[in-house]
Amino acid sequence: MSSGAPGSRAVTALLSERSRRAADALAAADALASSFAGVTLTGTRAILLDVSSVPSIEDQRARQQFVADPAVMAQLELCLEDLADEDLRAVVIRAEHPELEEAVQAGVREFDGPSGPINPRLHLIVHGIVANQLWDDSPPEVWETARRLLDSGYERHEILHMLGRPVAAQVWEACHDERAYDRDAHVAALEALPDSWERERGAMRLEREHDVAGRRDAAAARKQARRQTKAARRRNRRRG
Repeated sequence: MSSGAPGSRAVTALLSERSRRAADALAAADALASSFAGVTLTGTRAILLDVSSVPSIEDQRARQQFVADPAVMAQLELCLEDLADEDLRAVVIRAEHPELEEAVQAGVREFDGPSGPINPRLHLIVHGIVANQLWDDSPPEVWETARRLLDSGYERHEILHMLGRPVAAQVWEACHDERAYDRDAHVAALEALPDSWERERGAMRLEREHDVAGRRDAAAARKQARRQTKAARRRNRRRG
């Protein structure tokens, strides 16, 4: 792994922390296993696990792969299992959005994007929350919605932005209205996709077209005013 790339350096710095976390997790698992030593469940006392709702290995892997761009993963020399580390997921997200990372590092609070103003820090935070929801499959409706949108022909990154809209709304309400997470509202917003996304995109397109038309009309008015001013000056000179 090249030590020169910022993403690679971030990965390297996190690997030691990741190893420590793994050791702690193994120790906790050993302690839990030992607490069940000697326990035998038979007959009517046996616990029957309902596995009908457990996702298949293929679906689980597809969900986890959806979290990160394979090209960026290859660039950072990471494998799918590395994404179990939330900090490494954040590194991948920043590597997928170098322009946002640069804006954050430069202290830029907002800039004009193709779909309107973008807060780079908030944008990365929302991507991180969606990535966590997908990786943990919580709520499961997030991945269900992503699969539905994939089947409808939408691309991965646009789907992530769609999934981020309800998250951004929840973040806004938590910060400005001090509201707790509303799962029902979140799921309802997911179910409204992609229609709500297309309506919003259509409204933004009309607003941009209106702005362009307004600027064009304003420029034409200024040009006409200059012509009239020049014509008035010529008339005044002839009279003089």
